[in-house]
Amino acid sequence: MIFLIVPTAGSKDFKFDVTVQPEVVALAGGDVILPCYMEPNISAVKMKVLWSRIEHTSSVPLYEDHDDKDEQQNVTYRGRTSLLKKDLEQGNVSLKLSQVKVSDEGRYRCSVIAPSWNAEATITLTVKGEGFKPQISNPNPKDEGLPLKCNSTGWYPKPEMTWLDSEGRNLSSDSEHGPTFSYTVVDGLYTVIGEVVVKEKENNQYVCRIHLQRYNLTRETEINISKTMFPKSAGIGELLFRWLFHPSYLIDLVVVLAVVVVFLAVFQCRYKRKYFKQLECLMKQIAFVNQRMPLTYNQLTVNRVIITLDPDTAHPHLRVDGEQVSYIGSDSQPEDVSYYAGESWGVCGL
Repeated sequence: MIFLIVPTAGSKDFKFDVTVQPEVVALAGGDVILPCYMEPNISAVKMKVLWSRIEHTSSVPLYEDHDDKDEQQNVTYRGRTSLLKKDLEQGNVSLKLSQVKVSDEGRYRCSVIAPSWNAEATITLTVKGEGFKPQISNPNPKDEGLPLKCNSTGWYPKPEMTWLDSEGRNLSSDSEHGPTFSYTVVDGLYTVIGEVVVKEKENNQYVCRIHLQRYNLTRETEINISKTMFPKSAGIGELLFRWLFHPSYLIDLVVVLAVVVVFLAVFQCRYKRKYFKQLECLMKQIAFVNQRMPLTYNQLTVNRVIITLDPDTAHPHLRVDGEQVSYIGSDSQPEDVSYYAGESWGVCGL
């Protein structure tokens, strides 16, 4: 950044020095003065004053002939820098920087140049983001306890977040349900989110604390949790339902159901195929019998004769009881007949 004031001929005989404050801390988003003074306190109105960022090779603003030369200004600082023109008579060549950004942090050089003499000094600008007070929320309860979520924005440099219980103990020591932290950066400023799962105790008071170590700055928020907010013990049916429809098991359940449906479909298809084959076999046998025995029942009974069986001389496997004759059978079942009158007779197994 450059501010230029053309010196007068009368100022060439003066010798001077410039003094600065070695380090200045600015709040992100605010305004800051980078102090630089001439010694002795002589007028700098007609001298050349130059401000520059040491880390950058380009100039910042240029001031010449009592006018700001914005066309030569670094776009990063455009519209955000100015000299305190009313104080130039007292040798105050300080720079005002508005709307401070984290990217403004660094070293700056203040230079005052006269025709026969010049002086310069370096100042360090440090940016601080104090952040907002932490906000605590409690999402839906889980089986293992009540989750707490704490978040805060606007911090620089990176802060540290801590969860404490009612006795001041750090919850990070809980290896099972200890807190987890995540950070995001927007325009150089940190947003921190910390989550922890707590169980019901006699005293359910917790503190979310954020500490900025470089500046020994701490902000915290306390929450007292009612016992009614903690999850209650679930019955067996509810636990089974949660287990079955838990996101981590739901996909497995769907896959198992799909496999069962495919298996049943294949089984049903094979069963139907076997059934139709047996039915076709029986139909062929019926057709075969019809070809060999074309007579109908009525035709068979027209020329019937009466046969009288003597029980004493009847076949041992026949039993005669009055007018009824029945087949007793033997210990071994008769073998399947595969041929009838010299023709093929298929056997259909059900």
